[in-house]
Amino acid sequence: MHTLSSQSRLAVAATLLAIGWAAWLRQPDFPLDDSYIVQHAVDGLLHGGETRFVGSTPLEGVTSPAMLLPMAALGLLLPTPWAQLAVTALGAVLYLVGVYRLGAAAGLGDGWSLLLALLALLAGWSVFQLLNGLETGLAMAAVAWLLVWFRNAEPERRWHYALVGLLPFIRPELAALSMLVMLRASWSMRRRDWPRTLAIAVAWMAAGAAPVILFLLANHAAVLPNTVSAKAFFFAEGCLPMHDRLARVRQFGGAFLDGLGLASLGFFALPLARAGSLGIAFIPIFLLAYTLRLPGALFHNEYRYLHVLLPFAMAGWTAFATRPGSADRLVSRPLLIAAVATSAFSVRHAWARYVERIEFARIELAGVSDWVATHVPADAVVMVHDAGYISLQGRQPLVDLVGLKTPASVEAHRRFTWSQCRRDPRALDAIARASGARYLVVLDAWDRIFELSAGLRQVGWSVHRADGERGATQYSVYRIAQPASGTGQSVGSR
Repeated sequence: MHTLSSQSRLAVAATLLAIGWAAWLRQPDFPLDDSYIVQHAVDGLLHGGETRFVGSTPLEGVTSPAMLLPMAALGLLLPTPWAQLAVTALGAVLYLVGVYRLGAAAGLGDGWSLLLALLALLAGWSVFQLLNGLETGLAMAAVAWLLVWFRNAEPERRWHYALVGLLPFIRPELAALSMLVMLRASWSMRRRDWPRTLAIAVAWMAAGAAPVILFLLANHAAVLPNTVSAKAFFFAEGCLPMHDRLARVRQFGGAFLDGLGLASLGFFALPLARAGSLGIAFIPIFLLAYTLRLPGALFHNEYRYLHVLLPFAMAGWTAFATRPGSADRLVSRPLLIAAVATSAFSVRHAWARYVERIEFARIELAGVSDWVATHVPADAVVMVHDAGYISLQGRQPLVDLVGLKTPASVEAHRRFTWSQCRRDPRALDAIARASGARYLVVLDAWDRIFELSAGLRQVGWSVHRADGERGATQYSVYRIAQPASGTGQSVGSR
């Protein structure tokens, strides 16, 4: 009688866990507001274009078109939120199976490979990130499978190069990893029929990228997303002195490793891995890119961007646990068990945070979105910084003051916030004037940190709470009116 392989059993178990997750949720909500931007984009593609954001398109502000494409395809059959949940679950399942294959391909054995996959699930904030409704799980899965298929410089099957072409469209930062994979493969090809072999590899890369590129061009979208520039100019950290930026990278990187606990030891064993050179080269490039543009992003949303590096730690664990010496295994394998045990103990913090953020979406995001949809005039322009959930309800025109969904805001922050390397109320004044905004929706924490309502008052705007009857909520809606004088500048003025 034919029995399922360990890999198949893991895939079935992970799929059942995903079904259990969906049943527990009851309705597909997500812990981050950015997740709802993806829903809005898919709805726009399927139902006639952008309807809410002034001067925008459905694909504006989308970081991962490779996630959006299968969501849009499933959206023809399912409601968009359920399509998003299905793609999110697919990323998580592919990641766990990929980590299992990473161990099995190195000779770790079924039981130990399953234990490695369990560590990949439990370590740090992985549970939170795999269920966040964004491309994080797909990115982690893609890196894991890349390390499986490119253990040797050249893959066993040429079509594996298609993943190399797809990587930058899953997460833009992964373009550097694609280049490193191709450099390593090209060096391996040099003693054979190099031009022909390289041409075949490039053709498969192009085949991997082509569906996404054609999808973007068909929808009149830029091939390169604007999200990094928008966040870089708004947060204005890349203009800080280098020692300040490096201090932030050390702080957030250290906190990430600390949160991983014993699982972080895999990074230190990476030089032992067959494809370890890819991680050794990519991780510094990755950190340098954030150091130059947006070091604080490494901390955002429970270290979301850093989790794409976790498969490299799993590769390090694989190499450490398969060292040929019996003495090495006497150390590495009990240590792997200890890493899983401590991660199983600490994962409760990640799960509690996930549950808390789901409730936040259902109470705070839903509450303010409902209020705006029913109490703000349909033609009144509303300025927001959390541009996801609120875009799914109501008809009011929206302006994203960060710039992810409203490109004109990026220019305002480039001219004022970035050039001054600090909060400059003229940026918000310019965005509000140019858009004709009459309302402002802010999270109280953001209002304190970025001085949004206070900044408008500073340049003469009238700012009064409009939803006072909602009481002490985390989001506030303000009615705003520009000063009668000529205070401030429009986006286009000099």
